[in-house]
Amino acid sequence: MENEDINKRDTKGKDSVMAGIQKVKECNIKITAKSRNGIRELKHYRWKMDRNGESLNKPIKMYDHMLDGVRYVVQTKLMVRKAHKSKIRMF
Repeated sequence: MENEDINKRDTKGKDSVMAGIQKVKECNIKITAKSRNGIRELKHYRWKMDRNGESLNKPIKMYDHMLDGVRYVVQTKLMVRKAHKSKIRMF
């Protein structure tokens, strides 16, 4: 694999995080009671605020490891499956 190929795939588009968060909001995602880390992240997930306490519509990069993973799966796997549903093999 060439480095140029890797760089193209790793490049994020403008507002890609917000687009991914919107896609996650459209999904019916469930977290089990046993997922203590996931529950903790959801409880502590916060948005950046301006001086007046208004949301800047950008997440704070804390308590987001699991949520980043969920967003990645929704953006890269589930959306591709919807686009190519007839070619997907379900297990």
